Amino acid sequence: PKRNVSFLHNGTKVAAYTPKTFVFLPDKSVGDPNVDMVTTVNIPAVAVINRIKGAGFWISSGISMYMGSIGTTMFMTHSVQELLWGFKDPLLTRLKTIKPDTDEYFGLMLN
Repeated sequence: PKRNVSFLHNGTKVAAYTPKTFVFLPDKSVGDPNVDMVTTVNIPAVAVINRIKGAGFWISSGISMYMGSIGTTMFMTHSVQELLWGFKDPLLTRLKTIKPDTDEYFGLMLN
């Protein structure tokens, strides 16, 4: 079922949200999402770097040094469970102190 259904542009368009649900079926899986680890690019770090692109040398350098000082690298290793459903990211947690509307949790299927 659709949620948040609204009509736009004098009733000529409809906007709606279709919620998705996921069910883990252990008998259909070859691994354990809580145990299996994946190393991938650090998506929150890449997003921050992309956001400051063009901000100037000093700002970019300062943020890069800050990211290094809190242990942020370009790659991260997390469990499949964390990558899909979310984990508290240290960079996003620090960013939240500057920009309070930032969600400090990151997950590919979060929200």
